[in-house]
Amino acid sequence: MSEDKIIKVGAGAVIIKDGKTLLAKRKGAHADGCYGSIGGHVEFGESPMETVKREATEELGVEIGNLKFVSCWKR
Repeated sequence: MSEDKIIKVGAGAVIIKDGKTLLAKRKGAHADGCYGSIGGHVEFGESPMETVKREATEELGVEIGNLKFVSCWKR
């Protein structure tokens, strides 16, 4: 199977608490040094909401709940 036939799905979140938005300083190949929201690729068998929770734990060391779906788009 060629690479262009694989479906890649990502999920991201903007974390807001007490009127404040949590941003993370990015490392690596994608916008190194810039601030942004968390996110990553959806793993096989995982829902986008599960992805966001996992990424928050992996990237920021925090557990999040009370998620609200806002938008979906195609690139």
